[in-house]
Amino acid sequence: MASPLPQVLLDGLFAGGTYALMAAGMTLILGVVKVINLSHGAFFTLGAYVAYALAERGVVSPLAAAPLAAVIAFAFGVFLGKSFINPVRSHPFALPVGTLACALLFEQAAQMVWGPHPLLIGSGAPWVGPGGLVIRQWGVIAFLSSAALLGGLKWVLSARPGLPLRLIAEDEEIAGSLGMDVDAIRYLTFGGACAMAAAVSGLSPVIITVRMPIFRRCAKRSLMPPLTTSLS
Repeated sequence: MASPLPQVLLDGLFAGGTYALMAAGMTLILGVVKVINLSHGAFFTLGAYVAYALAERGVVSPLAAAPLAAVIAFAFGVFLGKSFINPVRSHPFALPVGTLACALLFEQAAQMVWGPHPLLIGSGAPWVGPGGLVIRQWGVIAFLSSAALLGGLKWVLSARPGLPLRLIAEDEEIAGSLGMDVDAIRYLTFGGACAMAAAVSGLSPVIITVRMPIFRRCAKRSLMPPLTTSLS
């Protein structure tokens, strides 16, 4: 009997790419907006639900779900950043509680629309590699997309387009004195990070499980999203 270790490592690599991009978005928000965003997992989850909603209507390709999920998450992220995050930044203890409340509201809304039961999105036949290694095609696409987005984010932050972000992360007062619209950059950064999380989730979900008690424990720790996604 072949060892399951190569299969576990491969699946872990694919799943890790999506979580790495989500973590990069949370780090970007923490560095530029200076907010611990406990609602980031909800935006990651949003992409999965968008993919499922499209699959129910016959659009089974996550490549169609990812751009739509990114646009929706960006709009919600900008709205949240502009209407809530920026106005209450002077009350740092209110921000984690407020973003957690947004995540809980999304969780309840999602359960009202789609219910609390496991949801399945077909991913097509997997590829079989050497030794019976199963290579899930959407896992490959999600991993490559995550790598491309991470590479693009690294380039933006190291090049001239990322100068406002780097300057605001270092010193907001100097950025404002140079004529930068600090508030706008903050909420656009918040929306962009949320869009990245939703896009990669729209590419990768195959099995989506909503678990209320697990979400609440994880949300309090601010580590994991409210759904578990598996690239099986």
